[in-house]
Amino acid sequence: MSRILLAATCLLLGAAGAQLVPRNSANLLEADTDFAAVTAQRGLDGFLSYLADGVLKFAEKGGLLTTREQVREQLKPSFDKPGFQLKWKPLGAEAAASGDLGYTWGEYEAMPSGRRGHYLTVWKRQKDGSWKVVADVGN
Repeated sequence: MSRILLAATCLLLGAAGAQLVPRNSANLLEADTDFAAVTAQRGLDGFLSYLADGVLKFAEKGGLLTTREQVREQLKPSFDKPGFQLKWKPLGAEAAASGDLGYTWGEYEAMPSGRRGHYLTVWKRQKDGSWKVVADVGN
């Protein structure tokens, strides 16, 4: 599933004639690193604070969540477990030269289960200049 989303994102950026630029990519890496830090500090509320209106969250078993409230309902049982932590580290980013769309990818770990995997997050710059997550998938 994550390869499909990555390919779709690349096609989208390519179809728009977008050039990828390092400056915007560095901003995305910073946004994703901040996203992880805020989630570590504030838990589920921190995670939700980085989601754009109309976010697409690819859930386990083929589910698709399209609102923050749906994401909250899906993730709440995990975040409510004693000792639960969701940690991730971005490994790379690509951003359109327009500075309004890009994606990050990296590794995540959920504790205490020790579940590990990779993720792809698509970001869109908001009117206030901040980056918000518009699509998220992990394996």
